[in-house]
Amino acid sequence: KRTVFLGDTDCVIVRNAHPALISQAVYDRAQVRLRKNRREPRSARSCYALSGVVTCAQCGSAFHGRGGRKGPPEDPNRYRTYVDKGGWPRSDGSVAPCLNPIVTVSRAKLEQAVIGAIKSLVESGAVQTAVREALHRRVEGDRETPSQLRAKLEKSRRELATRRARLMDMIECGALPVAMVKDRVGELERDARQLALQAEKIGRVESTRTHHRRALEHALQLAKDFPALCQRLSGPELREVLVPWIKSAVFDKHTRILTLELRAVPGADTSISV
Repeated sequence: KRTVFLGDTDCVIVRNAHPALISQAVYDRAQVRLRKNRREPRSARSCYALSGVVTCAQCGSAFHGRGGRKGPPEDPNRYRTYVDKGGWPRSDGSVAPCLNPIVTVSRAKLEQAVIGAIKSLVESGAVQTAVREALHRRVEGDRETPSQLRAKLEKSRRELATRRARLMDMIECGALPVAMVKDRVGELERDARQLALQAEKIGRVESTRTHHRRALEHALQLAKDFPALCQRLSGPELREVLVPWIKSAVFDKHTRILTLELRAVPGADTSISV
């Protein structure tokens, strides 16, 4: 049997005929989240380092890697490309809002252009200085170091222990009215809880400083070894090196010009257009 769709002109549509499983508000929020997920770059498991990173200047759709047969040994990526999905049919049958034709870009040319731009940036002495300064600001940016905070915490603990001992002496000798004992004990317990919270905060500060130190030291090493790394890496490994430097990458289908906005420091807001 063949099923032929005759259209919905003769159909009777009754909205809200059945109880909804979820509210309209929840449904709307889910649709917003799904649209956002389609726009956000996803990690590439394949050999395409820039899949989902470069977007179309006309509609904002992302370019993704499209497989092709392997080229000759001297040029294995000759037949592999990136293609935008602005004109592809969606799962629901609709088409993304891009009035321009689907465009393919050579994988080798696109990746070489991005690598070349970032290479020129990271080899700059000013950029490497900026990375070092960012490292110092993030690691030493807190007003007080963890060691200073711990010294204050230990002093407060000693003072609390002294107050506790004095209270016990007053209770034993009957110098403190019974009505006041409960209030004094409550004050000590509240102060003890505050000190415990301070200890947790110091632990978080230490963890954050350690994270910043390692992350930016890694970024500094990337800046130093960038050209050699790009020659050795490909696919997901190359992606991990490139993406932290890229704030935005937009390809214009009409002019076939790639506009890059690169970060002067990986993960920072400061950027440079190239």
